[in-house]
Amino acid sequence: MKKTPLIILFVLCSIAAQAQLSRGDTLLFNSFKQDEVKVPAASGGNCVSIALIKTAIGTFGLGKVFGLKTDSVKQIYQVTLRNGKVLQLSFDEVASATQKAHFFLKIKTAESVAVYNYANLCFAVMCKKLQADTNITLTYEQAVDRLNEGYVTLNIPELLGIKITRIMDLSLENLKAYRNLVVWYEAHTVYYSLGYYDEESYKYSGIVPLEEFHHCYFTQRLLRKCHPEGAFSLN
Repeated sequence: MKKTPLIILFVLCSIAAQAQLSRGDTLLFNSFKQDEVKVPAASGGNCVSIALIKTAIGTFGLGKVFGLKTDSVKQIYQVTLRNGKVLQLSFDEVASATQKAHFFLKIKTAESVAVYNYANLCFAVMCKKLQADTNITLTYEQAVDRLNEGYVTLNIPELLGIKITRIMDLSLENLKAYRNLVVWYEAHTVYYSLGYYDEESYKYSGIVPLEEFHHCYFTQRLLRKCHPEGAFSLN
């Protein structure tokens, strides 16, 4: 079966990107991606969650996004976010969030599996924070579904207790100087580093130059207005 030209383009872009990006960057790009998410609502997607998680791991390091204590007897995690907020979640809640997140492991190496597992823990923590912050009573399962339905990009760092710095100059030349950003357009949010974005939707996969972003609406492409709406780093 022949590959489509679009898939071939993703492969070629990924090869070129990996020649320029650091080993840590390529690990984040290649470790896992978004699979098709099943949610009660008519549409959903956790691209925003994935973009934040990969950017957080790239910025702070694997295992260093928040403080973590494990109680194997009580089967609970105690999490201390960077803003001092303390959360407690059970092993069962983490397992449930992992199942519902539908993160897809792309490469089965020890390093990729470590990133994948930690990303699922980050997602579970975000669901717990969302449950705690909501002014109506939510079960943990409902919080997972709500996060899977999508989230406002500028607000999602709050779910990991992380502060942001907005990037005001969104020109491609300026963005090429930055590592580990969350970048968003009207239709999609992505992890970005050094000129490339993480093409991690459930349909496609690859490391693609930002100028070749594939998720703009047809009219935006036609009018050559396929530009980022915003970007931020984490601190």
